Amino acid sequence: MRIYIMVGVGIEFFRVMTNLLNNVSQSEYRTTDTIKPYLVGFIISLGLLSSIDFGTNYFMIPLVLGLAYFLVFIYMYLNMKKMLDIKYDINIVKIILISLPFLMVYSVDLTDINLVLNLLVVSVFGLYFIFTVWLFHQHSLRGNI
Repeated sequence: MRIYIMVGVGIEFFRVMTNLLNNVSQSEYRTTDTIKPYLVGFIISLGLLSSIDFGTNYFMIPLVLGLAYFLVFIYMYLNMKKMLDIKYDINIVKIILISLPFLMVYSVDLTDINLVLNLLVVSVFGLYFIFTVWLFHQHSLRGNI
């Protein structure tokens, strides 16, 4: 079950990033440059899904879709980089430090169908997420990020 969640998160990440890059083409009034990346992703996903017999390995289908979204993102990034200088300022250390508490979810036994425990886990991680968003907002108001 967790593999599907991780693949879904990856698909959603690349979908959102591709949509952000799509805004670059719209700001430059060159939206025809976005057709090729989406067409390539469609051909790759359709080609792989129709040519490979997954049989009992159904978990490979989301991986194929994740790969297609990744390739669409890379192709779109390269196309938009030609139009506009795009920079991603990524602080890996900060990302790792903020993500460390989410590894605690592996210490919780989620196989027990207990509504109270599930609500408690979601509430704790939700509050932590809201706290980190608030913290980033406070730092961005001061110009530290």
